[in-house]
Amino acid sequence: MPMSVIVWVAAAVVVVIGFMTMRGEKDSEDVGGNFSATQYLKRGSAAVGNTYRINANVMEVNSHGGSRIIEVMTPEHKRIGLFVPADARLNANVRKGMDYVFTVKGRNGKMEDGTPVKGILVVTQAEAK
Repeated sequence: MPMSVIVWVAAAVVVVIGFMTMRGEKDSEDVGGNFSATQYLKRGSAAVGNTYRINANVMEVNSHGGSRIIEVMTPEHKRIGLFVPADARLNANVRKGMDYVFTVKGRNGKMEDGTPVKGILVVTQAEAK
């Protein structure tokens, strides 16, 4: 994935901070290998409404107004961004270079201009491995 795409996605997610929509979502929990970073990168909107556990290595942690964008490398060797809202209370101090199991929920949001953003992975929990 080109770095420019990662930067664009991170910027879009930052704009989404105040505009997250909490639509009625199914509460499925796919544990472990059911999350495919390859499929997510092709069609992120398919993640909306689902909960996943993702094993990943933290590549970068970027703070934006109290919220964070965590760039991770998945076992598929795909780099994806995870959004941590400012009010999230994780039970692990997420640090660069460390391995974690992230519990994430797929959500939709909107940019300031109303443009929809589909398939944002919002971290609800992080466990050090």
